[in-house]
Amino acid sequence: MVGAYALSAGYYDAYYLQAQKIRRLIKNDFMAAFEEVDVILGPTTPNPAWKLGAKNSDPVAAYLEDVYTITANL
Repeated sequence: MVGAYALSAGYYDAYYLQAQKIRRLIKNDFMAAFEEVDVILGPTTPNPAWKLGAKNSDPVAAYLEDVYTITANL
């Protein structure tokens, strides 16, 4: 729903093109880093895993659990 709004008439330049510019900057930073190293290691989540079968009723908390994987998915 947010994606449709951001890509609607009048917002394409403001959101999508700006996001593409930022994505390019992040990509360039990673390319520069990989000129010096072969691998970058780091955590994938900010917290320990939830217990098997546990349900989190807070969707924002669930979303934030993958915050460290965002750049890999760009």
